[in-house]
Amino acid sequence: MRVLVVSNLYPSGELGGYELGCFQVVEELRARGHEVLVMTSVLAEAIACDLGHVERRLTLRAFSVVEPRGASAHRSLEFDSSVSQYANTHAVLEAIERFGPDVVYLFNLVGLGGLAIIDALTVSGIPWTWHLMDRVPVQLVLGASVPIAALYGIETGKVFDAGSLISISRNLVEEIEAQPRIGTLPRVTIVPGWAKPSEFVLDREYRRGGVLRFVFAGTYGTHEGIDLIVQAAGRLRDAGQNFTIDFFGFGNYLQFEKAALALGLVGRLTFNGVIGQSELRAVFRNADVFLFPSLEREPFGFVPLEAASEGCVPIITGEAGVSERLVDGVHCVKISRDVDSLTEAMLAVADEKFDLRAFGQRARFVVD
Repeated sequence: MRVLVVSNLYPSGELGGYELGCFQVVEELRARGHEVLVMTSVLAEAIACDLGHVERRLTLRAFSVVEPRGASAHRSLEFDSSVSQYANTHAVLEAIERFGPDVVYLFNLVGLGGLAIIDALTVSGIPWTWHLMDRVPVQLVLGASVPIAALYGIETGKVFDAGSLISISRNLVEEIEAQPRIGTLPRVTIVPGWAKPSEFVLDREYRRGGVLRFVFAGTYGTHEGIDLIVQAAGRLRDAGQNFTIDFFGFGNYLQFEKAALALGLVGRLTFNGVIGQSELRAVFRNADVFLFPSLEREPFGFVPLEAASEGCVPIITGEAGVSERLVDGVHCVKISRDVDSLTEAMLAVADEKFDLRAFGQRARFVVD
């Protein structure tokens, strides 16, 4: 089968979860003998690593570090990002004519003028599938003014009816369908997030040397609950627990490091930048518990499964998408997203109220 993939970003290594998910799907399709062409935007650091199946011809109008000045400039950027960029639509149609795909496989379209691309695919009659790992349909329709919405038929609630949709969680579907401009999505298949099984046969030790080792990996920000983790760490220290927390991720961690210093947590909490996937897996194999107090609307979250695959037991927000894959008290510990609930779960683990070895083995089985 010939598959044309369209994604706003496409990594040579790792970016965010959506881009990495796209990358892994493409690699699996190619490994199974399918012919895949990826249309994406320019990513300077990745060009030298690209193979012939990746074409960086699309213009990305999103995620700029410089905010547009004035209402007019902001509207223009929003239109280009969500609604239409003629050059991008033309590039996709040209690729269809040249490559002759059996299906077009869409991923994150924010920044590409996604509505026009979907409209062009619908009018052309070519089958298309959209893999949803975030609330992208909402971002696209909210970027259209009332006249533009009428032009694309958004108000009918059927703008995405021509394609088939894959969602990473039921949680995400419900969030998207709550947008009045969208309503009930057609033909949605739930395909939960995944992680590669561990390459190691683990007979691991927990609480080595009497120290409980927590770990976090993701993006530094309050939306990931870093502030909650730091506060909970202070309470664990006050309770006399012997523990460490290692942080790894994208972004600036200085504000959280300062908060940890103010609480006297020097030596217990360490903040690190991004490390490679294999190095991160090694970290998980040596940690006891993975902390994931993300926002309730988190569409899924791949990293808790990656940690689980190495026997690192997840503590997760109970409403996050990944909670649909893991069972509380069996594979993980689920919490409400507040410092009290997080502290309670961390203390319960520290007081050995949970059998980490049993949890870790069962969690690995889910991933495998």
